Amino acid sequence: MSRGRRIATRFFTLLTLPVQSAHMRLGITVSRKVGNAVQRTRVKRLIREQFRLHRPRLATGFDCVIIAKPQAGRTINAELHTDLHDLFTRLE
Repeated sequence: MSRGRRIATRFFTLLTLPVQSAHMRLGITVSRKVGNAVQRTRVKRLIREQFRLHRPRLATGFDCVIIAKPQAGRTINAELHTDLHDLFTRLE
């Protein structure tokens, strides 16, 4: 983690680590504090979709882990989309 980078937003924390690979990998962590299984799955789907949309603009050679904060499960999809867009824009 000392070589990595941390970006925090209102609902998510993004951890990146440079690696010797031509591909970018994504890890998603959504704990039970976020909510029940339905809420956790909804948050994971939104993260994957935003990653898919931003992937062409992101640099390769990084591993990314997105950690959802507990309040992510209690908000509407539009706010989560905006927060994830800001997160990936800052990563670019």
